[in-house]
Amino acid sequence: MRAAALLLLASCAPEPVRCVTTCGVTIVGEAVDCAEFQRLEDELTRRLPITNACGRLDSYTAVALPGRTSTHEGRSVEGWSDCAWRAVYFHADWWKPWRTAFVHELTHAVQECRTPLPVDEGEDIDHSDWTRSGVGKAVRDAQQRFIDEDNGLNPKP
Repeated sequence: MRAAALLLLASCAPEPVRCVTTCGVTIVGEAVDCAEFQRLEDELTRRLPITNACGRLDSYTAVALPGRTSTHEGRSVEGWSDCAWRAVYFHADWWKPWRTAFVHELTHAVQECRTPLPVDEGEDIDHSDWTRSGVGKAVRDAQQRFIDEDNGLNPKP
């Protein structure tokens, strides 16, 4: 009985901290390459057309989940954001860190999960202003930096 109680308590233990980024995001959960996720954060916050993008991420927790997708609010997703709890979730089982939803979910966090209306053509309510604000382009450009690097078009710093 005592062993079962200890096992139950151990399963409630918090995830070990893998790293804390320069913007103050604590990454927990599945093993990740902290240096690569730091580079992703740096590239994103440098490109986002949002004042104090890095500062807006301070005290967020990014939870690296196993696998590639899960069901969240009835949809199959690679990640999601919970700004009320200052947390983002992303699946870490991808061949490259840039392929995860980490950058995408950090963008929602920087926007404080706000979705200003109207909804841009081709976007949904969760990404309502990503076209007109330039946020979508910043996300794509940040990820493209790493795609190009992998293809030998952009040397790693």
